[in-house]
Amino acid sequence: MSQKQSVLDHHGFTVVELMIATLVFTTTLMVITAGVISFSKDYYKGTTSASVQDTARNTIDTVSQAIQFSTSEVIDDGSSVVCAGGYIFKYGLAKATAETAGGITMERLTDASRCDSGEATVGVKQKLIPEGMRLLVLRAEGSGSGPYVVRVGVAKGDADLFCADGTRCGAMSESELQTAITAGEKLSCNGGAGSQFCYVSYLETIVTKRM
Repeated sequence: MSQKQSVLDHHGFTVVELMIATLVFTTTLMVITAGVISFSKDYYKGTTSASVQDTARNTIDTVSQAIQFSTSEVIDDGSSVVCAGGYIFKYGLAKATAETAGGITMERLTDASRCDSGEATVGVKQKLIPEGMRLLVLRAEGSGSGPYVVRVGVAKGDADLFCADGTRCGAMSESELQTAITAGEKLSCNGGAGSQFCYVSYLETIVTKRM
């Protein structure tokens, strides 16, 4: 009798119990994995949006300040140069890299009373758009003492992550995206896979000369 009782007291897990335990473990692991992936996406989305917003805000503040304290004519050629307050902003509507003219460089003019892209400059060129970001628009529209409407657009992301004018979404090549930017089409992120690495910021402000 005692031998039979001993056998009953030391039985192992049944197949059903093992299957239930495996299912519970797998489900828990899947929930944890989904949570980690979601957290990672939110983290990268946050860092991407913060860096783009900071860049756009710094750019529009820098250009606006130059206009506010300008004692000479403000020049905006509509394609590659904005000049104001003794500074010249040379830009290219393209992805900023170390090898291309994309982005914006700011240089101080030797003669602050003149505003000409051919004027001599002094000091080191300052890049306002970090490598990997895209300048979408830079305009300073107005005349005389103002007011001037300053518009800046900055984006970050690969070409296939964007929509152009809300219609053409994804599957765009770099050249097609560049054509859309040059044509002034408004960009947005398509919200698909990899969208955590995409962000677009458009800012606009009104500036009046103080001098």
